[in-house]
Amino acid sequence: MCHETNSAKRRGYIFLVDATDGITPELGEAGGQPQISKNGAGFVNTGGTLVSVGNGAYYVQFQQSEVSDRGWLLLRYKSVNTAEFQSLIHIIAQTRFGDRML
Repeated sequence: MCHETNSAKRRGYIFLVDATDGITPELGEAGGQPQISKNGAGFVNTGGTLVSVGNGAYYVQFQQSEVSDRGWLLLRYKSVNTAEFQSLIHIIAQTRFGDRML
């Protein structure tokens, strides 16, 4: 994801379930704000919001600056409707050489 200009490749996917039972997929979630921690720093709100894929699956569209540093990105989401979700994302640098990635 490092310095990625294609926004479709700057997405962090999450699966949200209901806070009450921890099992039922949460549909239509919009009550919280995704947060990230870059390389162990404190959590901050992302510039993006949730986009529903369906059946409890969502993604967060990261801004380019949010994925510009190599290392680890911890994605967190919690609202009154959902159980807490956290996902670890590894940000790597890729070098394009001709028509292939190295």
